[in-house]
Amino acid sequence: MKYLCLSLLFALPAAALAEAPNIQTPSPVLFLADNLDEPDQLGYCLDTLGRGQSDRAQVHSCKPNGGDVQFQFDQATRQIKSVAFTGICLDVADQNFALVECSDVESQKFLFDSETGEIQLATNTDLCLSTAAESRQAGPYMSRDLSITECDATPANLKTWVQR
Repeated sequence: MKYLCLSLLFALPAAALAEAPNIQTPSPVLFLADNLDEPDQLGYCLDTLGRGQSDRAQVHSCKPNGGDVQFQFDQATRQIKSVAFTGICLDVADQNFALVECSDVESQKFLFDSETGEIQLATNTDLCLSTAAESRQAGPYMSRDLSITECDATPANLKTWVQR
C-alpha cells in the first residue's frame, strides 16, 4: 500500500504538465507553449483579428499555412513584428492591442524572457502579454482575446510564449 501511494504521488505532477501543441505554421512564429483547448493540437499563435491585415490583434489557432498568424519578437528593436505584413508591429497603448506601423514609441516595446517564456511590457515588467482563459469558435479554428495581466498572478499556461 505504501508503494502504491508513492507511485500515485509521483504520477500526479506528470498529469499536471502542459500539453505542447503540434505547431505546423512555418517559422518564424510566436505561439503559446501550452495547446490549451485547441482541438486539433494546432496551438495558439498571435494573430490579426479577422482575415488578412487588420489593425487589431488576438490569439488564434496556429494556421498550418502561416500568413496572418506569423509574428516574431525582434530582440534589437524589442518589437513584436508581423511577418506577413511588413512594417506592422503590435502596440499596446491603453491595453488596446493595435497592429500599426512600427515606430519607436514605448507602447511597442517588450522584453521577451526566453527562459520563462514571458513577454513583458518594457515600461512595466510586472505586466505580461497573455491570453484570456476562455476560447471561442472562429470558423474551423479557435480564438481568444489577447490580454495584459500581472505576471505573478497569471497561470503559466496563459502567458508562456515560444518563438520558433
